[in-house]
Amino acid sequence: MNPEEKDDKLETLLIFETEKEDEVRLRDDLVMPTANTDYGICLECGDQIPKSLLDDHPDSKFCPECRDKMGNHTD
Repeated sequence: MNPEEKDDKLETLLIFETEKEDEVRLRDDLVMPTANTDYGICLECGDQIPKSLLDDHPDSKFCPECRDKMGNHTD
């Protein structure tokens, strides 16, 4: 592997690592309890959003039922 290929591979790995760190930071920020947080609560009906949905989509704002009603599967 030549130096240019090594640099490209390193840059790709750093980008991936940064994206993962950002995702973890976002999830940590959302999960950490604060006085004004509604994380995990559906904005439409007020029900708890299932943990499995939040694990896959930490930025979900609606429960599965409301997502289906709105036809919005990506929040």
